[in-house]
Amino acid sequence: MYGKMIRSFKPHESGLEKVLGKLEANVMEIVWASGEVTVRDVFEKLHKERNIAYTTVMTTMKNLAKKGILEVERTGNAYRYRSVLSRQEFMQRVAGEVISGLLDDFAQPMFHHLLDLGKTKANKEVINLLEELVSEAERKQKKGPGER
Repeated sequence: MYGKMIRSFKPHESGLEKVLGKLEANVMEIVWASGEVTVRDVFEKLHKERNIAYTTVMTTMKNLAKKGILEVERTGNAYRYRSVLSRQEFMQRVAGEVISGLLDDFAQPMFHHLLDLGKTKANKEVINLLEELVSEAERKQKKGPGER
């Protein structure tokens, strides 16, 4: 449906900065909170927190649109931006892309790591969740396509 949302993954960063730059993450939080924005709207909110150029915000928003994260519509002389996905949908998409990438190249080490997480009492939920997901996938496979 959509292309790849993320170009790089930075595991040592936190939150959205794992997949977006700091400014991109700030812009997206504003877009998600506002729904639909202009560059001026975002600039005014960011400028209250830090010294930033209008053109920097404009370039960042254009780049997010090029990446397929924002969509843009011209209304008169202004461009209005909105997120292609909700914050939750974006996070799910990112998680899917990261996990798919890990499965492509590191499936065995990834599963070993997940199992190691489950060895501690606090992370037993991880193992329980994995077992439920595997069981569900097996049930769906046995029923065949189109069956419930």
